[in-house]
Amino acid sequence: MEIDKHHNQDKVFKEALDLFLNKSLDFFGIEQILTEILSTEITETKTTKAFADNAFKTATSEGVHFESEADISEDDLLRFCVSNISLTRKHKMKFTTIILTPKAPKTTQYISDSIKFTPKVIVLSELNADTVLENFRNGNPINELEMVYLPLYSSKTKTKAELLDAAIKIASASKYKDKIFALQTLLMSTFIDRATLLKVLEDNMFKLENNPAIEFFVQKGMERGMERGMERGIQQGIAEAQRKSIAVMLKYNLPVEGIAKELGVNTETVEAVRSNMQHEQGGE
Repeated sequence: MEIDKHHNQDKVFKEALDLFLNKSLDFFGIEQILTEILSTEITETKTTKAFADNAFKTATSEGVHFESEADISEDDLLRFCVSNISLTRKHKMKFTTIILTPKAPKTTQYISDSIKFTPKVIVLSELNADTVLENFRNGNPINELEMVYLPLYSSKTKTKAELLDAAIKIASASKYKDKIFALQTLLMSTFIDRATLLKVLEDNMFKLENNPAIEFFVQKGMERGMERGMERGIQQGIAEAQRKSIAVMLKYNLPVEGIAKELGVNTETVEAVRSNMQHEQGGE
């Protein structure tokens, strides 16, 4: 099953802004105070995917319009321009558009004979992860929004998976750690392969007992494991990941048939894991 990376990134962006609105000011370099969430429903706009991700009113009665896009095209810029104009007309205030994207686009402005649209574009891959990690080691407070996106920053020494692992461990000190991890894993499912993502999950399993990301994450990770199993047989590492995934779901007291269906395994496999768990508990 293919992952809809555009949908995932858009969902992460919206949820992250809703959760960490105040932290977004520093993250986006906005020297303003956001005071009100504005409606982004624009009934007059008829272009495909015609919606604005997020819009806010500032203390100076100006608007800030946020968008996220995996690959910014000229058509996307025109669409964002239309959203900006429509929001300006609807809310009777000037809007600044900020676009978040993982990689540098070919163009950052839309220009025609009568239009010049130049939004602020933040390219995550151009931000420095090593500086963020050094600031954290020096005792500076974390920015939760930054922890969501840190794995997409550039680093001279760490891979995306290593940055994700570091971001998870740093965010574990936040009261929002479960929500941050859910957003991190949903976002990174579009940037690193599922087996690697599942390995990061295993390494941080102790943080995930009540995490809303786990069902999504386990399912996606096991899909890749089963694909490999059909081709070469299930490797020992994938089998161990499967066992741990089943064990976690059993802790939620989910029915054996439901776990088997969700992970694409037979009920005997689930029963074997449960039997082993009971044996281990009895031996303690």
